[in-house]
Amino acid sequence: MKPLKTIIQPLIIVLLAAFLSSCGLLNKPSDPDFKLPADINKLKSWTVRGKVLIKTDTENVSGYFYWHKDLETNQFSLNAFIGINILSLTTENGISTLEFGGSVYQDTNPTRLIQTVTGLDLPIENLEFWVRGQLTGTEKHIVRGSQNIKQFVQINKQQKWQVKYSKYQKQNIYHLPMAISLTGKNTKLKLSVSSWEFLL
Repeated sequence: MKPLKTIIQPLIIVLLAAFLSSCGLLNKPSDPDFKLPADINKLKSWTVRGKVLIKTDTENVSGYFYWHKDLETNQFSLNAFIGINILSLTTENGISTLEFGGSVYQDTNPTRLIQTVTGLDLPIENLEFWVRGQLTGTEKHIVRGSQNIKQFVQINKQQKWQVKYSKYQKQNIYHLPMAISLTGKNTKLKLSVSSWEFLL
């Protein structure tokens, strides 16, 4: 008969392996629809609406924003609460067209176009990623949650932006931002999202 030690030792190893395996299963997200933020890159066509507040050293702008992006066009607009259009920006084939104050302007850089014409410092090219809770790759001091990004800092030659997310909500299979604040040197921007629409 084999010694008791030689029988129990392999049994303990098998039971320990089974226990560790079960722990691994328990640590996995229970939600089968759970997606990491990187999967938001798959959103090729989306529309987001909500309220916007822009504060600068000289003026405050508040109203509604609308943003639609698909494979061909990128449309962004700001409207006052009484329904008057403040500005409309459409980017197609690398050319951005801005409608503001009854006139039309064009540039290859949408951020520069808005700042030059209106004086508003809106990082439209980066905000296209940030509004979905995505990073451009140039951000620093990133604070991450279990399923999303909480805040970060982005510094470029023109501006330093501190971006914070105070609320996310599950939209279909994605966890998307519902409240975002951007703080720059002379500009504060707050977005409060009311609805998301997208094609999977």
